[in-house]
Amino acid sequence: MILVAVMMPFGMLAIVGLPKLGGLSLLAVNVASAAAVGAGILLLLGRLMRGDRIRLEPSAIAILIFAAYTIFSATVLVRLFSGEIMVFSLSRSAGGVRVSTAFLWGKVWLSPGSSNISQTFYIVLASGLFIVAVNQLSRRGAAFGDQCMAWAAGVNLGLGVLDMAALDPVLALIRTASYSLMNEATVAGIPRVIGGFSESASFGAFSAVLFAYFATLALRTGRRRDAVLALGNGVFACLALSATGLLAVAVVTCILLLQVQVRVPEQTSRGMLLGFAVVLAAGGLGLAAALTMTDAPAMVASVINDLIINKSQSSSGLERSAWMMGGLEALQQSMGL
Repeated sequence: MILVAVMMPFGMLAIVGLPKLGGLSLLAVNVASAAAVGAGILLLLGRLMRGDRIRLEPSAIAILIFAAYTIFSATVLVRLFSGEIMVFSLSRSAGGVRVSTAFLWGKVWLSPGSSNISQTFYIVLASGLFIVAVNQLSRRGAAFGDQCMAWAAGVNLGLGVLDMAALDPVLALIRTASYSLMNEATVAGIPRVIGGFSESASFGAFSAVLFAYFATLALRTGRRRDAVLALGNGVFACLALSATGLLAVAVVTCILLLQVQVRVPEQTSRGMLLGFAVVLAAGGLGLAAALTMTDAPAMVASVINDLIINKSQSSSGLERSAWMMGGLEALQQSMGL
């Protein structure tokens, strides 16, 4: 499981490419996850052969039902509604019937294809990894899970630093998947940081999750390691300049402030409060200086307009709106299946 955690930040490190299976790239994290699931299956078979009692958690049962329905959809439903429902293909080169002048991606008639295989593989693998992870945590304790998360956060920070330093020749060694690499994308002239992923949304979302975990842990434990990992991943979630990452950091920060307000009266000493006030004052003065002495206000306003306020009017926002409406139409036309 530690190997899986280490491989997670390498979102574009492919071990094997399978272009005939819907452009499937077996990432390093996929291979590590498959190895963990395989080991879990062997352990399960060994316990069954010894006559041990097997107990599945309710969450594992729900995940298994979801995985079974995914297989059913990819093998039966896609043939049942073939030629009757129009959907957006996973392949941007598929063409199809254009639904907007804002983007070239169009709708195609639903039909069995290699993408069904690749997407089903990802979902089944993720479901199996979830069950193995739950089993490992129940056997080895929460400290083991914390260790795995720390490895993932540390590696993610390292890759973010490499990308921010524009060390593309080094990162090219791990960006080997057959994905569109968006390492030159900018917002209001500011380059986006994508770490070991192919684009900012994935890196921003992943960093925001790590920020949420370690910031919550830092409030409870007061450990310096947790605070450093939270701060670093929170900064990179913002530097990704992704609406997903920025909104996630904002929501998590609000929740953390509420937790601090509840816990301050009973758990915080006067010295800690004084230190927090000094840091907050220094940060406020630095922010005020940056806002009054530089072009930061206009730059920040431009970023907010592009990523949040006017996001729905951009080509990316219109494209995602079309996907959402297409999914709702498919849900309605397939009678909820």
